[in-house]
Amino acid sequence: MYWLTFTIFPAVWTWSAAALFAMTRLARRRDKLGWIVFGFSVYSLLITAYPQPVVFHVYVFLGYGSALALRLWRRCGGRQAGRFVIDLVTAGVVGVALCIPIHVDLFRIAADSTRISADAAFFSQYLPRIETTTELARFLTLTLFPEILGNPILPTFVLPYDGLSISPVVIFFAICGLLLAYRQTWGWWLAIAIVCVFTFSPTAYIFGVKYLGFNLSPSTPLGTTLLPITVVVAYGVDQIVGHRHIAGARWVVVAATMCTAAGLAGSIAFAFGNGLQVDWQTAFLAGAVIVLLLGVALRPHPLLLGAALAITLVYSAAPLMLHQDISQIAVSSPLEDAVRTNLPLDARYAVLSPGLASLPPNLNAAIGLSSIHSYNSLSSRRYRTLLKELGGDASAFGRWNDAIHPDFNSIAFWMSNIGVVLSPVQLPPTSTLQYVGHYGNAHLYRVLSRMGCCLQVPKSQTTVRTGGDISIDPAAIRSGLQATKTDDQGDLLHFDISEGVASILVLSQKYHPDWHAQALTARGWVAIPTGPVNDVFQGAVLPDGARQVRLRFEPYARFAWIAHVFWLLALAALVVPFAARRILPIVTRKGVLSK
Repeated sequence: MYWLTFTIFPAVWTWSAAALFAMTRLARRRDKLGWIVFGFSVYSLLITAYPQPVVFHVYVFLGYGSALALRLWRRCGGRQAGRFVIDLVTAGVVGVALCIPIHVDLFRIAADSTRISADAAFFSQYLPRIETTTELARFLTLTLFPEILGNPILPTFVLPYDGLSISPVVIFFAICGLLLAYRQTWGWWLAIAIVCVFTFSPTAYIFGVKYLGFNLSPSTPLGTTLLPITVVVAYGVDQIVGHRHIAGARWVVVAATMCTAAGLAGSIAFAFGNGLQVDWQTAFLAGAVIVLLLGVALRPHPLLLGAALAITLVYSAAPLMLHQDISQIAVSSPLEDAVRTNLPLDARYAVLSPGLASLPPNLNAAIGLSSIHSYNSLSSRRYRTLLKELGGDASAFGRWNDAIHPDFNSIAFWMSNIGVVLSPVQLPPTSTLQYVGHYGNAHLYRVLSRMGCCLQVPKSQTTVRTGGDISIDPAAIRSGLQATKTDDQGDLLHFDISEGVASILVLSQKYHPDWHAQALTARGWVAIPTGPVNDVFQGAVLPDGARQVRLRFEPYARFAWIAHVFWLLALAALVVPFAARRILPIVTRKGVLSK
């Protein structure tokens, strides 16, 4: 459930809705606003949204766009339909093209990663399993009225809840939209049906994994029904609230109300049949909503619908909001404070096997502590190589590492610049570690010998291969001269080095080809080659007489500003004509009148 708080998930539906709006507008009239909104929506989906649901929605766009083009072809001819398709294609191509700098980097990272290709069944693990009537009843209860069993987001909730549920108001108006506007909504119902096929049929979903792009991450496509249901509900609201002859639609209102009431009764029956407690206060409020909806058939008035919606917000939507008093959130712990106190600048901490529940690797950035561990779905091959040298490995298809079992005297451990070690058990005395204390379930040790951030090794003691790979004997590395990091801006590093003969600057960080180096010599700043040291660490080849070195991280993402400039110009193309057409005449008229 907490995944829904991540902005990458709401971004899927936000920008998908914007794309559908733009497609509808372009089908009605050709203008800059529709073209720009569609292009920007495509761009935003590829930049800000979670990839797998984006793939699902691409098929929604294809279906809706095809339906609009076919309708235009029938009504206005092939020329008009062709223009519509051209507008969509060009706007989409522009949106995709402006994402190229980001996605080139992403492609390179993925190509260098150790991500394991999972079996197709892995991607279908979150699909709902409905093999018995009890499982069907449970699914319907969690989809329609999960609140009658308690607050679904609390840990004490009796059943697993994935956040995919709809309210009685949505059920009511969806049925009204089906019965009163079936000609306008049948395509959306078809989309919902197709999504349900892929959701409830593992065979169909595995087909999608193999051939339709459903293999980016394990996910359920059921959330893709949100926008189609929203469109159907909008038609239902329009038919009921704006219906001039409500008597003719009264039977539809009664039928929709009865279906909604049947859903509530069935959910209560499921709870009784399985020995689950019913929250009768919530059940009563849900029943009150149904009564208000029934009142629409007897005395149609927007206030009845408003009251039904308000009650729904109180008993359903408000409890689902994820919020917590800031004073109740633990922002530190004695263990974290001890690690922070004992961890030297630029050093990392490591957890020894079998691991600890404390300080998982996905909290590294949040707490501001560097570790040797990773929570990265695209961990690189070089990182995997280092992990194996440290006696660890990555699990969860190459994503997760939270513990190592190193030889404390190994060159890999020394070069990893590990300054603090956490162990679930007390270790025997060793000359490499100094015991600090026991904090909760962890024993903390300070590492006495490590490489530091960087050092120099004379080039005469190294081997630089044709491809740029650098090989250095462990003894030569340990006897290297310490360099000094004078500035660290994240993507720009400055070092003072010992001036002298040609050497290799070795950094205690993973090699990345986008780190470009320059050395300050008597001729000024000159570009110098970089390469991986012993297949893992970042290295730079220093010329004779170099006094300083700077490394700048230059991925293709640095060209992302081009997209920002383009969209600002596109916005200006909309705002300036609007201002000239609407605002300038008003200002001019007032100026004339004031004279």
